[in-house]
Amino acid sequence: MRIHIMGMGSVGTLVASHLKRTLPKYSPVTILHKTTKRALEARQVRNGWVILENQGVELSTYGFEHDVWDEAASPQELNPQLRPQPSRQDQELGLFSDPTVKPEAADRNIHSLIVTTKAYSVKQSLRSLLPRLSAASTIVLLQNGMGLYEELCKSLFPNPLNRPHFIVGVNNHGTWMKEHMHVVHAGIGNMKLAIMTDGLGRDFERSYREATNAEDAKLNLDDIITNVNEDVEGPRYYSLRYTMQAFLAAEGLYASWIPTYDLHLAQLRKVVANSVINPLTALLACPNGLIFQHNTGRSIAYKICKEASRVFRAQWDAERKAAGRMDETFPISLTTPALLSETERIVQMTSKNYSSMLTDIRMSHPTEIKYLNGYLMGLGRRYNVPVPTNEMLYSLIHLRKEIPLYGLL
Repeated sequence: MRIHIMGMGSVGTLVASHLKRTLPKYSPVTILHKTTKRALEARQVRNGWVILENQGVELSTYGFEHDVWDEAASPQELNPQLRPQPSRQDQELGLFSDPTVKPEAADRNIHSLIVTTKAYSVKQSLRSLLPRLSAASTIVLLQNGMGLYEELCKSLFPNPLNRPHFIVGVNNHGTWMKEHMHVVHAGIGNMKLAIMTDGLGRDFERSYREATNAEDAKLNLDDIITNVNEDVEGPRYYSLRYTMQAFLAAEGLYASWIPTYDLHLAQLRKVVANSVINPLTALLACPNGLIFQHNTGRSIAYKICKEASRVFRAQWDAERKAAGRMDETFPISLTTPALLSETERIVQMTSKNYSSMLTDIRMSHPTEIKYLNGYLMGLGRRYNVPVPTNEMLYSLIHLRKEIPLYGLL
């Protein structure tokens, strides 16, 4: 089965490198570009090799294929050298056997799509790919912030029965781009992945939920699908199992499959850390490590974490009462000290890095502030919890976009 990767920034390049080195040769990895021109240029950079650098040691990976996602680029416009062909495994499974589909169109089907572009660009990018996606496709979202999955379901995939499978992840690796197709893996972390609720009601967490003791509480790939030929809905779920299995097999990604509840907690903790690091570094034009070297920076971080914890507690109280789970206690990991500690840990791990939001500001690109502090503001409005520090940072980032960083004096 072919895996497509859209977004060759630092995270996309990291994932592409590890997956290509992990998967069998007959399992192609295709990099999606916005235009045919960019795809051709990518093939010319070091003959299409991707470089992963860690502590000065460079690891080169080759053999990638290239395609385009822009809706204006039809199969006829693709250079024959770029046009992907069905893999041997896909042919054996009959994924391209529909006699009513022309071979050129069948080649364009996407079964596994990893999206690492910025959150603000995902919806439009996926809109261009809708003709190539189906309910049997799997989409992996690896973005900063929260609320994107819900936004996509509402705007692009409102019908759960026809919705592709979604895997949502939290990336804790520290990476930055040295140049195009060359990523520096500055901080070894991990990736936490969870499968979102199935439109047909299949319980992907059944083994975990039905375990009689904590030691046996593990997620099982067989709960996705056991045998594609024996399961009447097998073809619909094959890409989901294949994609999750590929991530778990890529040792350098340190990926783990966790329950959706645990992922939600991890997302909340990460969104708070990014709501501190990204806007502060973007406003101050400094590397991540500097913001905790001064009491003022630590004080601002504390206020953001405190506001976030209050919002999370209000949400937790409302959901607990609605579900009648009055005996549950508020997760310690979402308390103010825990959120501040996690933020400081990430700052230390990425101390020499420049945040993606600072890069966006410098390049006059949109930022992901809507999915970070903006997400916390939305929860604050919903549960009537004031978040003045987050609101101030949100406004300052929008003001910063209107005032250039350089050339003022």
